[in-house]
Amino acid sequence: MERTVLKRSRAREVRVDVDARGSARVVKRFESPGRLAGLLDRRRAAREFELLAFLGAEGLPVPRALDVVRRGRGFEVASEHLPGRRTLAERLEAGDVPALAAFRELGAALGRLFELAIDHPDLHPGNVLVGERDEIALIDFHAARRAAKPDPARLARDVVSFEAALRERAPLAARRALLEAWLANVGSAARRVPTGAELDRAARARRREIVAARERRWLRAGSAVERIEGGFARHGVPRRVVDELSRAREAIAVEGRHFAVVEGGSKDVVAAWLASARLEEHALAVAKPAVLLRRAKTRAAFELANDVRPPSKPMQRERAAATLLGALHDRGLWLPELAAQDLRVDATGRPFLVAPRALAAWPKRRGWLARTGLALDRSSVERPFLTADRGHDDAHAREALSRA
Repeated sequence: MERTVLKRSRAREVRVDVDARGSARVVKRFESPGRLAGLLDRRRAAREFELLAFLGAEGLPVPRALDVVRRGRGFEVASEHLPGRRTLAERLEAGDVPALAAFRELGAALGRLFELAIDHPDLHPGNVLVGERDEIALIDFHAARRAAKPDPARLARDVVSFEAALRERAPLAARRALLEAWLANVGSAARRVPTGAELDRAARARRREIVAARERRWLRAGSAVERIEGGFARHGVPRRVVDELSRAREAIAVEGRHFAVVEGGSKDVVAAWLASARLEEHALAVAKPAVLLRRAKTRAAFELANDVRPPSKPMQRERAAATLLGALHDRGLWLPELAAQDLRVDATGRPFLVAPRALAAWPKRRGWLARTGLALDRSSVERPFLTADRGHDDAHAREALSRA
């Protein structure tokens, strides 16, 4: 028996078992420490097997349930192996976006889950498998359960959570296709949930909350940064960058990598550090936070992409600024101040932001575009701004832009 471990945690392991005949199956093993936890493992394994069998019989795209057994101190549930598939999260991370038909199929499947009163509290793109022909399959049902009847409040929660996970990774057309198919397959309960625009705005707010909550990773040693004397350094940043930053240079070049330097009050520099980290997680082109030193003077180094430069013409600067503001708008964010020296462009004219000084949630007051301090000509920026992936505030955006 050949075994390949796909995922492992303290109490659970997922692996692929291949026997001597070459037949493969996916095995999920539950083995928690303690007698009580062991009883819960039995229920989790049985629940996953039962739900896979039930959903397969109902025609939903799930792996075929094979068996559930006790083996040693743990319980194992085996299901069909679907070769050549990656999770939707992996596909989106690699920029390999499935066809719109796959998102419609996924939305229809999620709608059917709700119609069957299946509560799947762990719905996210990592629990969706996508094949080479963009066929989809839902997985990981050990925490799911079947309720007495569909609950519209749970439907709204699931839609918002899944849409939040897709924002900034899947195109607007794909998200819309999934949402429309989802709501079209939940039956009469769809009349008791918010509209698509309201759900999308809630998903945007949820995504912003998730990213903001991850800010603390950048001010403590962990997966994002390591602690150094007087501050933090991103994993993989050459030590020479730290040494050069302590000398307060305006720019640093080390091993073919280029870094911008920001110096100022501790509050302002830390704000720029966190804002860059947030925008990077929001999938925007921004200088990456590299080193933060909080010594006699607070300084930070931000790594630049190699092909960016200041805009060569005012028109190019205005277009880049408008496109950037549109992308921020889509994420429910804005920059109270956007200094000209913080804006760069790549070879294609796409915007690149260097060390934003502040970042705020979308303001309800009008006139936000004018507050950036950029004198934008409406005729020069309307097209790139309004074709940004901007969400559902078009009317507000047009009015604000016309006033600038």
